[in-house]
Amino acid sequence: MEFASGHAESQKNEEPVDRVDSEPSAPTECAKFLLSAAFAFIAGYANVLSVRLYKVFATMMTGNAFMMGSELVTGKTIPVHSSWEGKDVPMRAWVFRIVIITAFCVGLLSFEFVAARYHRFGAATILAPPIAVTTLVCSLCFPERKRWHVFAMAVIFGIQHGVSSKGFGGTTTTVTGHLTKLAKALAKIRSRHDAADMSQRHLISIATVIFIITGAVFGELSVQVYQAGKISHLVLFVPVGPIMAVLLVINDHIFHNGDVDVVESLGSGLSWRVRYGTAADANQGDARAHQEHQKLGA
Repeated sequence: MEFASGHAESQKNEEPVDRVDSEPSAPTECAKFLLSAAFAFIAGYANVLSVRLYKVFATMMTGNAFMMGSELVTGKTIPVHSSWEGKDVPMRAWVFRIVIITAFCVGLLSFEFVAARYHRFGAATILAPPIAVTTLVCSLCFPERKRWHVFAMAVIFGIQHGVSSKGFGGTTTTVTGHLTKLAKALAKIRSRHDAADMSQRHLISIATVIFIITGAVFGELSVQVYQAGKISHLVLFVPVGPIMAVLLVINDHIFHNGDVDVVESLGSGLSWRVRYGTAADANQGDARAHQEHQKLGA
């Protein structure tokens, strides 16, 4: 009887060690906080570059909308490089803002279209390579068309807006909605416990507000260094696309978007060896224990 129970216990131990749960684990609050902070920092940085250098918003379409209304009245023009004439030519500022708003909508619609139709990979992961490549091409191949780099960034932040709204339940490109959430939560605080609970439940809003401001500070410092002639235009804009592409892939990883996880797939070879090596060692140990038990029973 004792041998039978020992044999059953041995068989139980021989089950694979690396079983995968049927339901993926939810992203941790720490992971969501760090990702939202990174998204917000890039948004704040890129928006300051666009406003300071080109007087247009790359991430906030509300700002572009009310400035467009003003420019329809004033008739303000901006210099835009013309390939046909080989020089800068005047362009109505409100027309350029319409182009930027359209680019933002194209990015947002691209994310929604891909997310609704392709499920093998996450939509953000699918769109990440084109984002990185487009930014590099605009910066390296068309350096004289600096103003149109904002067009590429508007597409990027349209995609980010869709990704953030789906994953975090709110955008990481503006602060108005997050300030509203925080104000409502502050109005309900009655004790120290309430304050701690509010901070925990609104980490994403806190991170977005703080890091958009932090990114804007870093963007302004970068613009001042650029205007002093110490860094080139490429140093300002080139990193935005590749960094955003990496963050989009990480977003799909922590939220388990898509049937295939690219981050896990990249390290699957090493992890396979570690997991299955551990399982094999465990099974060998169980086999030796079983053989010794048989000898004692004999």
